[in-house]
Amino acid sequence: MIAGGHQFPEDIAASLRKNQQQSVMCHIHKFNQENTEFDVQEVTSLHLRRRPMSFKVKLNEWWCDCGEFQALRLPCPHVIAAVPIITSTY
Repeated sequence: MIAGGHQFPEDIAASLRKNQQQSVMCHIHKFNQENTEFDVQEVTSLHLRRRPMSFKVKLNEWWCDCGEFQALRLPCPHVIAAVPIITSTY
């Protein structure tokens, strides 16, 4: 949306940019195209020193296990990682 020229308040634009950057560290483990549900796993890096975490994303319900998608109504990194899967299958 930002690349498409939409104007957002700076704090929202910054949050979207941050989430977009973090989305590259997410891997779609499996997805159900029929009901747009995804299992998204965060890929760990050596400097984070934590175990990979998995999240369920339900696009039709505007829901992600992390809670950010529901709370802010803005795409979290897990949703951003899932969107190219949806657009490439239609």
